Amino acid sequence: MKKVLLTLALASMAAPAVALPAARLAPQPAKALPIISPRPDRMTLEMGNAKAEFVSLTGEGENRLKVDCPLGAWATDCMRQYARADIALLNSGGLGESIPPGPISQETLSKAFPFGRENKMYVMSMSGADIQRMFDVFATLVPKEGVYMQVSGMSWKARGDKASVRIGGRSLDASKLYRVATIDFLATNEKSKYHGLFKGKGLLDPAPLNQVLAEAVMNRTVSPPRDSRFEK
Repeated sequence: MKKVLLTLALASMAAPAVALPAARLAPQPAKALPIISPRPDRMTLEMGNAKAEFVSLTGEGENRLKVDCPLGAWATDCMRQYARADIALLNSGGLGESIPPGPISQETLSKAFPFGRENKMYVMSMSGADIQRMFDVFATLVPKEGVYMQVSGMSWKARGDKASVRIGGRSLDASKLYRVATIDFLATNEKSKYHGLFKGKGLLDPAPLNQVLAEAVMNRTVSPPRDSRFEK
């Protein structure tokens, strides 16, 4: 009897559930992968294969950030598909070595994405107007620093201090909310040069970037994207 009374008392003290309006809910990633820290002896185990070279940034100095980059295009494609997003964004500074043709291992991914084990997936809703403002800033950075963002699901070109943006083959709609996949470093880290540009409701996913990429190559032969997403 005492146990029943105690249960009823605790139930009466519990706060009632509150249903959040749909507009306040952050977008949910498609799935959350279990966090795995690969042991050193497993870093060289083959997971999949690269049909051709996934070329990273090429050239010297600032020029190395101004060219199309199949490695960055592939990574953002994987991010977008994982999060079921409209677009995906990844900074060029997060790219390392090219992935050569042949077997792909955890070690291969770590060399290609040196920060990929620390960077977590971050999914958010952004208005078209905020995406436009963000890429207008990116347009000013291209001639100054040679910086441009690796993207998927979209293409853009810089014209002075303005950007022309297309998402899903269509002109950007300033009034529309878009689902954006990126990494926590870009969206939330105050030390990032892009801090403050990613505006909107967001959700941190516990999956590291390199684990999302490892899942994308597992038991597969993958090919680098060949389409151009940034017009100089």
